[in-house]
Amino acid sequence: EVQDACCVVSHVRAVLGPAAKICVVGLSTGAIVAALLRESLRDAQIHIVCVAGLFDVAAGLLYDFEPWQLRQFDHWGWCWKEFYLPIGSSSNPPYSISSDDEHADQIVDVATPVASPTPSFSKVFLRLNSSYRDDFLQLPLERSVCGHSGIPLSVIHGQKDQSVPFEAGKQLYERAAEPKFWHPIPSGDHLFRSDKTFKKVMREISLIL
Repeated sequence: EVQDACCVVSHVRAVLGPAAKICVVGLSTGAIVAALLRESLRDAQIHIVCVAGLFDVAAGLLYDFEPWQLRQFDHWGWCWKEFYLPIGSSSNPPYSISSDDEHADQIVDVATPVASPTPSFSKVFLRLNSSYRDDFLQLPLERSVCGHSGIPLSVIHGQKDQSVPFEAGKQLYERAAEPKFWHPIPSGDHLFRSDKTFKKVMREISLIL
């Protein structure tokens, strides 16, 4: 993902020219990718924005996986991980489990209904290899964030975030090297779903540009 993001930034730079200011914004998992770019990029006109991000990758694993999924990693070398996929899309993986699948009893929480983000998406479970966990824990996030690259870093975090705790975003800001900027959003949840909090986030980003 970091290499892909670097390629995108390089393309945007080639299109806009050397003087244009580029703002790279990452939300949640995307915020981790954005933070990792701080070490990879050498461009004085880049500004990185981490929205609902974190600093501690070990803690981040606990935000994204249930205890039973972590036990499956250890026992099987993979776990059933939930994803929201577009219904009927040809790009969907060939095998997954949903709540009405004959193998659904292998999934601990499948009996608990969870609403899909939109009616056109369905919650399914896919096998996720434990190498994902291992690679995630090895991410050089601390080195990237704390290194003195000179690239400005803004951290935006909702105070009502129930997916990635507000304190995780605050820790990211506190541990980051200068130049850095802190933008707490009162009443903001993980996705800033209210018009008021979303507009606040967009205003903070627009001021950077």
